[in-house]
Amino acid sequence: MAISQALTGATAHVPSVAAIRADMEATQAAYQQLLAKIDEADLERPCAISKWTVKQVLTHLVVNLEQAVPMMIAQARKSQPMPKLLNTRFGHWMNYTLAVYSARKATRASLAQRYDAAHTNMLNLLAGVQDNEWDRPTAYPDGQPLTIETVFHVPSEHFALHAAWIRQTLNLGAVAATNKQGATTMANKPARVIMPAEGKLMNVLGHTATIKLGRDETNGDYYVFEVVSPPGLGIPPHVHQHEDEVIFVVEGEYAVVLGDEIFSAKAGATLHFPRGTPHGFQNVGATPGKTLWHVTPGANFEPFFDELGALPAGPPDLAYVAALFGRYGMEILPPPAAEQR
Repeated sequence: MAISQALTGATAHVPSVAAIRADMEATQAAYQQLLAKIDEADLERPCAISKWTVKQVLTHLVVNLEQAVPMMIAQARKSQPMPKLLNTRFGHWMNYTLAVYSARKATRASLAQRYDAAHTNMLNLLAGVQDNEWDRPTAYPDGQPLTIETVFHVPSEHFALHAAWIRQTLNLGAVAATNKQGATTMANKPARVIMPAEGKLMNVLGHTATIKLGRDETNGDYYVFEVVSPPGLGIPPHVHQHEDEVIFVVEGEYAVVLGDEIFSAKAGATLHFPRGTPHGFQNVGATPGKTLWHVTPGANFEPFFDELGALPAGPPDLAYVAALFGRYGMEILPPPAAEQR
């Protein structure tokens, strides 16, 4: 169905404008607070999860608010998706280069002013939305659907992801505390015992995932979850640009792709996949298998996993999944020659 056809027969939906405005203003305040914590020297530090510097990440957030989000609103008013060109190698290069170029003469003061000006423009756009426009559809360049209403929440989601990159790079928000034994710990990494039944349940491409430690509990340093995989199900070979993975096989038997080789891994095996290493796996046993995952860092991986978990049940749209992987610095690969024989 064409995106314009989604309008036919749609019931008018009017969200709380006050709630949207509050979300936008909270994001503006969070950006300014984060900016105030960063000194001039740290602005030039390379980001831990990007080719950008910290200043370039902050600039990217401004450019997104100045240009990309208003463009999404304009496209939604025409019931058209964002150009697919933006999801090509050229589009990614253009996105990267725009932030680099725009950051050259940027200062903390100029970034603060530009963000406030872009925020004011967004508030004006919010005030101009008519009641019959909220459900008008658009989509990210990779096809992920949006409406005018959800576009107004893009800045907060975008900020949460990129602010986690900066906090991890600079170790911001880590508040020292003293435990009962007098040792120093980190207040935002509370020590705790996680019981077997605890954790957020998600269906991720047919696997049942239980999130044990999210980035809010680890300052984005790592992400820990358990996965139960039905017989025959796996994850296709892929490669990460940003994350290292350590996976412990708790139950079952898996065929593990590691580079150009395939290994058998049974209960008790530990899998180590540093970033840049092609890897994948499949449950080749007759019963469900269980694995425990430790992903480092977790700041970029959690929103990726949340998006995978939000996909509808059933066979996934492989092109969409591949684009989603790409958006988070991962690439799905063809199976190794050994598997193809």
